[in-house]
Amino acid sequence: LADCTKSTASTGGGLRSTGDFDPVYSTSTGKSKIVNLTLPALATGIVGGANYSPAFKNFTALKTVSGTGVTGIGDYAFSDCRALTSVSFPATASIGNNAFSGCANLRFTLIGTGSLSTLEDNKMLIKNSNELLAYPSASDAVTLPNSITTIGNYAFYGCRALTSVSAPAAATIGTEAFSNCSALTSVNIPAAAAIGDYAFVYCPALTSVTMSKSLTLTNFNNAYFAPSANNIVWTLAGSGSDWTTEEDGKLLIYQGNELPGNTLAYYHVASGDLTLPGTITSIGNGAFAYCAALTSVSAPAATAIGDSAFEGCTALTSVSAQVATAIGNNAFYNCAALTSASFPAATAISRAAFYGCTILTSASFPAATTIGSFAFEICTALTSVTLGATKPTLETYILYHIPARTVTVRIPTGSEANYGVSGLLPTPNFDNSSTTDSWGLAFMGKGWNGTSYHTGTVNDNITLVFETYTP
Repeated sequence: LADCTKSTASTGGGLRSTGDFDPVYSTSTGKSKIVNLTLPALATGIVGGANYSPAFKNFTALKTVSGTGVTGIGDYAFSDCRALTSVSFPATASIGNNAFSGCANLRFTLIGTGSLSTLEDNKMLIKNSNELLAYPSASDAVTLPNSITTIGNYAFYGCRALTSVSAPAAATIGTEAFSNCSALTSVNIPAAAAIGDYAFVYCPALTSVTMSKSLTLTNFNNAYFAPSANNIVWTLAGSGSDWTTEEDGKLLIYQGNELPGNTLAYYHVASGDLTLPGTITSIGNGAFAYCAALTSVSAPAATAIGDSAFEGCTALTSVSAQVATAIGNNAFYNCAALTSASFPAATAISRAAFYGCTILTSASFPAATTIGSFAFEICTALTSVTLGATKPTLETYILYHIPARTVTVRIPTGSEANYGVSGLLPTPNFDNSSTTDSWGLAFMGKGWNGTSYHTGTVNDNITLVFETYTP
């Protein structure tokens, strides 16, 4: 086929019974040769796709699409159609998430009047005059007008040439609005009181953020500023006292009422041996993530260690947090220099908390009541885990991907019956081929919720033994 224009039949050829045009359904071959696509008035919608499988996948030469009867465009419909320069549809149409992400040369042409409009020479798609739905061609420095109070879901998703954004009036920022903006260095969102999940995930160049003092800690965490290797300087805007900065904006602290005391939210220039003041009562999600020169931390007043708090701290050898009751998901993920972990007050050890701690030999959680899935995955040097008198509930695959070795579970003297072991300790390992469920098999991967056993795979590389200690 030569490069061509495809016009579907006026009788509705290529349409599903719903009236939606489905490019996979209607075009079996020659997708990469179609340059222009004109839909009949009978086509009332364009089907959506999924992440990594957009509806127009393989339409690599597609430049223009028009549909005078289209009332809706599905999620991921034209995602990554990088040759696409023009789409034309009614101003009344509904637009799905990520419908145009990655279309770096796209302009919109709207037919008639409705809730949709355009700005910036038809490059910016707007809903109800105040919500930015899509700006897939955004590049370099972008300043949004004060009329834009909402940045929609995925609005700037994958804008690889975007370097800075100023949205002075945007009060709401949607899910993954700036996700995968790999060149984005600066964001000015002084009015944003609500930020959607993963709004700034995979923005590795981000070094400057101006944010509102009214932003909640939950929104800050969900936005995913922190779990990355970048060193952001923070500027706070507006009134209020929920947030404060130190060290020229490099240290960010939350002191609002979502958590008691003060939460260290972000400190990515931390290095060496660090002792936190007694005023810091929790360590936030991603607070120290990828601090490659951080070697030790003492947090005497911290009652919680957040998700990914120390993720990727490859030089970290020790952490002291004696009153911490919760260890978050991925808290010490890939802390490859950590040799031991002792948290005497911790009741909850969350999912993948010590994943990839390859030289961790011992862990002590005498107050633990629950241990999450994959807690010690790839902890290939682990030999000892100390627990309390009450056996904790267990998610699955706790000792996943650990090679053949003996792991000793240390329990207080007198608690043998609680764990289903008796007699002289250490005891022989549990029979991994046994059909009889036990706490030991649950710890080795099967899982146990306190009432019944899960169906996780037991790591039969492990020889599990028990021994007692005097608390």
